[in-house]
Order: sequence, then C-alpha cells, then structure tokens
Amino acid sequence: MESNLITVTPESLEVEPTGINKYLGFKRKISVPLSEIKSVSVGYGILCDGGAWRELGTGLPRKKVGLYSENGVKAYVNVKHGEKPLLIELENNEYDQLVLGVTDPKPIINKLEALIGTSHSISHELKPEMNKAGSILLSSIIIAGIVAALSGIIGAILIGIFPKPAEILLEYVEPVFVVILIVLVITALVHTHRMGRRKKNEKQKN
Repeated sequence: MESNLITVTPESLEVEPTGINKYLGFKRKISVPLSEIKSVSVGYGILCDGGAWRELGTGLPRKKVGLYSENGVKAYVNVKHGEKPLLIELENNEYDQLVLGVTDPKPIINKLEALIGTSHSISHELKPEMNKAGSILLSSIIIAGIVAALSGIIGAILIGIFPKPAEILLEYVEPVFVVILIVLVITALVHTHRMGRRKKNEKQKN
C-alpha cells in the first residue's frame, strides 16, 4: 500500500495519508488549492541537505511521516523506503513543501502540469541525508540490544554445560561488542559533524 492516496481535481490537490500514516503523522487529510502550487518534481526536498528537524510525527530509518522544518521552511513528509518521492512546492500555504511517497509520480506530475502549467523535473531523485546519523545510532542500539540478549541466553546455556570455558569466552566476547558499538556511535557523530560543516560552508558561499 502506498503511503498516500493522491487525487487531482480541477480546483485542488487532495492528499490522504493511508492506514496508520494518519496517526503516525497526525494528519488525516491535506487539501491544497491548485493556485497555491508553485512547482512539482521528483525529489526529497527538505530532507536532502541533512538539516531538517522533525517537529511532529514519526522518524525511522526507512519511514518518515509528519511535520519537518528547516530555516523557516515547513514541509509535510510522508514517504517510506522503496517509494518515489513526489515533491510539491507551495506558496501562501501553511506548508512550503509536500514530500509524498508514491509508486509512480509521473501521472500525478503530468495531471498537475496540465492544470497549472508549471514546469517540472523528474530527472533527479536525491537521497535523503537527514537521518543517516540517526539511522546508524538507532541500528547500533538495536544491534546492541539483540546481541546483549543473545549473549545472555547463550552464556547462561554454556555456563550450565561448560562453566569454566564459558566464563573465559564471555570475558573476551563482551568487550568486542562494546568496541563495535562505540565505533558505530563515533561514525554517526562524525557524519553529523561533517554534514554540519558542509551546510556551514554552503551558507558562507551563498
């Protein structure tokens, strides 16, 4: 199931988040007059430069839904891994952008273009960078939790069967897992720092 049910009428663009997305993003429906649509394209919009902040909603490594903002720009985002991002830029609206996950954005873009005459681009599909660091951290925590649980279970079994060898083995295994987790966390922090420096350099150039 697509994340969004999108309907184009002669007067407006109707967006209805499907299923649980209504609750994850705290939005049941969005209605946008065609006169407020500035451009349509394929892209992740506010998610691309790595600095968007989630004000309301849900943010996971493979799913983004809710209200995101950056430098005064507000966007409603509802897209998951595997979907094509339809980017709609607005004016005189509560949102500046809509980033909507669909299977094929071309028919929607063509309909909107026919009605509002705006130019569009479907040649670029930028990958979102906003949550790479967060994804690494979240993955690290999940992996650490799984490993800790499995280590406890296996350790208990081994200690019951081979008490002495199991104790020696666990003494070496646990530090290795800790080191791996630390490396993943440092990688996430370094990535976040690099994104911040890149954004700062871009702002200075502009």
